Amino acid sequence: MKLIVEPYLQELGERPELENLVVSLLEKMGLDVYVVPQKGPRQYGVDVAAVGIWPGDTCEAVHLLTIKAGDIKRKNWDSGGVEDVRPSLNEIEDVYLTQRIRPQDKGKPVKVYICCGGRVCQEIDGNVTAYMTKMIKRHEHDRLSVSVLDGPRLTSLLMQYLFDERTFVSGDQSLLKRCLATLDEPDLVERYFLEFLPSVLREKSNSGNPLPLSSKMDCCCRLLLCLGVLVQQALKVKHLEGVFRIVERSVVYLFGYLSLDSTRSERAIRQIFSAVSLYDRIALSYLENLEKLSDKQYLFALAVGGNEVDVNLCFFNVLARMAEYGIFLLGYYRHVENAGITNGNKDLENDFCDRINCVADCLCGLINNNTVARQPLQDSQHYAILLTLLFLRNVGREKFAHDWALTIVRTIGNMFCVNKGYPTISLSYEDLLGHVEESLSKEKQKQALRSGELYPSLALFAILYKWEDVYDAIKKLVKEHVPNMSLQLWFIDEEDMQNLCKLHGVNGHQLCYINLENKDEFSKIVQLECESSKVKMTFMASFCPSFFFVACRLNAVPVPASVWFLHNDDVEETTRHPLVTSVGDLNDSGKE
Repeated sequence: MKLIVEPYLQELGERPELENLVVSLLEKMGLDVYVVPQKGPRQYGVDVAAVGIWPGDTCEAVHLLTIKAGDIKRKNWDSGGVEDVRPSLNEIEDVYLTQRIRPQDKGKPVKVYICCGGRVCQEIDGNVTAYMTKMIKRHEHDRLSVSVLDGPRLTSLLMQYLFDERTFVSGDQSLLKRCLATLDEPDLVERYFLEFLPSVLREKSNSGNPLPLSSKMDCCCRLLLCLGVLVQQALKVKHLEGVFRIVERSVVYLFGYLSLDSTRSERAIRQIFSAVSLYDRIALSYLENLEKLSDKQYLFALAVGGNEVDVNLCFFNVLARMAEYGIFLLGYYRHVENAGITNGNKDLENDFCDRINCVADCLCGLINNNTVARQPLQDSQHYAILLTLLFLRNVGREKFAHDWALTIVRTIGNMFCVNKGYPTISLSYEDLLGHVEESLSKEKQKQALRSGELYPSLALFAILYKWEDVYDAIKKLVKEHVPNMSLQLWFIDEEDMQNLCKLHGVNGHQLCYINLENKDEFSKIVQLECESSKVKMTFMASFCPSFFFVACRLNAVPVPASVWFLHNDDVEETTRHPLVTSVGDLNDSGKE
């Protein structure tokens, strides 16, 4: 494990991965951390401050850490940058030591650490040593010491406190190594990780008692470190698919595991942010690779290879993931904006805008340049379609979204005319292969078209966005080609809302036999069902709606129909589903 962790620390970025890892380590060592890394407020050189007894010491001291990514070298020691190491140490000496030490800690020894994920390079080692010696001498009566907490030393502490043999057994290490060895096999790495996840995120102690929250935090920290290693290695070898899957699952699972609905622990929320930052990192790299395939016709199909069904299934899966990521960026930007972090920080604002526009351009490019975008083969692919429509509309691409929705409906109508390639349910992969080439038998057709959510879901979107022509096209398609289909919409129950994070046991209930002939009546029925199906929102759904969507996809359930009631002028604010407010806020940020 040491050989795996040390190179990982060396390549970690400063924010937030390394900083959060250091905070978790100090807490596990029994120190009281009272200053954590923040964006926005000045910290006068101190990224993390803690008080307590350091391993090997005998008395309590104040520990001040300035944290830098990678190696300490000439260009980040004192080259004129505001984030350089020496200016940070100067601020600690000039301001923090004289004005920022807490009253209850005055008189205690102070230990300053230059913390980095790598090492102090030989080219600058003499300068660092000389500076530390002079600083100690200037404060010899204040019991101050200065030392380097580098990658090897951090690794030793992590091995001692987070990866000891009692908590991270050899079987866990073996599964992690298997994941690392099979990054080029997405299904295999996912299978190994699904064995690894419950073993690391334990629910009970060895004695059979439920784990306290503090112990769960330790488990979570171990998982995040292992995930970080996998993400970093995946980015290095450019095999993203398998790791993207396991990061999605891990983030959703952690929302439930950390019991955030009952315990809003600051440390737990910090762990969630660390997991979300890993998702952001892998999703951004995924987007950058996908962007290269989005601007030329049929390039996506050529890259996927295989047959028409493989391309179709892969396309709508990718579409769903990128729409989720786009919604994540919109929501994350709003959180950052509300926290005041973007105030005056034009680079941060521009970065968010560039990434959001990049997702939108990529989605539009994929849809424009691949005919498969007009022809869903599975009724369940309405998830990807609706999420993409939601995101595109929220970033000012409503006309494109409208035209694409209308094209899908018309293409499905054409496929019914030739009696092949239309959306179905309950068809195996082998049946789908035959379905795109030839007509289904009457018996299979009856089974494949007995129910569906694509048409009523898209019709609901058309009502809310006032796309009259899209609604009329759907109504005509249903009347002419599937008059006997049971049109359905899915709603979530209270218990299922809690089970979403557990990734099993989600059932919900269906509103069946929907009639699209009368638009107003259809809208009213759905609205009444939304009002009667209100449930208490989980922390995940209210805090980070994009992962609520991810959880629905991973549980193989539709997004609850109540979610799509966004800013509908005919619906009073008091009657909207609770999640509507959370997702609806994205609408405003998209317009801005």
